[in-house]
Amino acid sequence: MNKNNCEVIKDLLPLYSDGVCSEESRKIVAEHISQCSECMDELEKMGGEIMLTADKDVKVIKRIRRRIVIERWLIGGAVALAALIFLWFGYFFLVNTDCSMDYERYNLAENVWVEESANGDLWLVTKGDASAADFIYPAISDENGNLMAIDDDFDKDKKKGYGVTLHQRKIDALAKTSMSEEMEKRIFIKNKNDFELSEIFYYDDENDKQYVLWERE
Repeated sequence: MNKNNCEVIKDLLPLYSDGVCSEESRKIVAEHISQCSECMDELEKMGGEIMLTADKDVKVIKRIRRRIVIERWLIGGAVALAALIFLWFGYFFLVNTDCSMDYERYNLAENVWVEESANGDLWLVTKGDASAADFIYPAISDENGNLMAIDDDFDKDKKKGYGVTLHQRKIDALAKTSMSEEMEKRIFIKNKNDFELSEIFYYDDENDKQYVLWERE
């Protein structure tokens, strides 16, 4: 839109808003406003309305209505697209992010334990809600309970225990995915002779607590 035309129209807007301009000026202003949102906004700030006569300005009316419809569709489409993008990123985050399974919420004291097979292999057994875990994160402790890669005082020459922490996807955690009370999962942990360990524990990383699941006899 020609800025010079806009300046002329803006000079006429006060007269147009008060309805005291000539018929020819009124038609020029109405025609311009139907195509220029900036001048339309200026008129609205003055509290004025577009003054048209149905018999002479039908084309202008149709053009204004068409512009309004297009603007509404564009705004609606932009809002819908933004909402879809937000939902997609939210779903992607929930599916691809995991979190610790709360020790008390999932009753892990009764639903997680370690079994030793006849050949000495150690297996982690999860039952009920605990079997809904998607991931298992390992941890190594020393004789003082310090954890590798977590505590600066960890003594690598005095390894004592092997720990596990159950995690699940955030989307499952929000729904608190429940499994059958009878369902069990057995997960191989390690051959107990792989290194000198004397215990296997569950590490509650949310509260920085360790719960012994198995001890060497």
